[in-house]
Amino acid sequence: MKAIILAAGEGRRLRPLTENIPKCMVELNGKPLLQYWLDNCQRSGINEVLINTHYLAEKITDFIDSVSHRYSMRIHCVHESELYGTGGTLKNNSDFIKGEEFFFFCHGDNFTNINIGKFIDFHTRKKSMLSVALFETNLPKQCGIAEEIGPDDRIVKFIEKPEKPTSNLASAAIFLMSPNLIKDFPDKKHIDFSKEILPAYQGRMYGYKFDGFNIDIGTLENYKTACTLATVS
Repeated sequence: MKAIILAAGEGRRLRPLTENIPKCMVELNGKPLLQYWLDNCQRSGINEVLINTHYLAEKITDFIDSVSHRYSMRIHCVHESELYGTGGTLKNNSDFIKGEEFFFFCHGDNFTNINIGKFIDFHTRKKSMLSVALFETNLPKQCGIAEEIGPDDRIVKFIEKPEKPTSNLASAAIFLMSPNLIKDFPDKKHIDFSKEILPAYQGRMYGYKFDGFNIDIGTLENYKTACTLATVS
């Protein structure tokens, strides 16, 4: 099984922490955030990972060169000279996941304790084309929200950053998807997955609700929270 870790973020709101490193390379309890994702992927049986890079890309490639011997997975880095959005990156790297029944992808600047293996089991059991990991948030106006979920875990209504949210179940930016869906993506370079793709699959995608934490480390406050969780998880 293959995975794509989206790691192009600059992390401007995290400065000065990100003056000299990309967002996904900030350390939590002495370990780069990206390494937490690689460890989780390996535990889940993923055998090949692609990481997209942009800001200070050499920091990521140098890190991968230094730790790749620890993993049985093959790890590739693909540099993007400009940002294409999640959907654009998936489309540009469709050859990497061609032929797979489904693949895993995530935003590498989130810190979470999701069990990817259980998520894969859910996706397989549902025979889903697209599954979204969901967690309970205290800030639904700042997230993509599954406003309505059917008894079979199908996401009936999904809204990105709703003005008047009726649910607190948020997308964790962690997904399992069939590569076949990419052929239906818009014919353009930059594609916002949450705004342009997820709403199009309302009623056809499934929501996996997991008990645990999911933190976008994009602010210093969130980073401090993540550091605290990293010491106890």
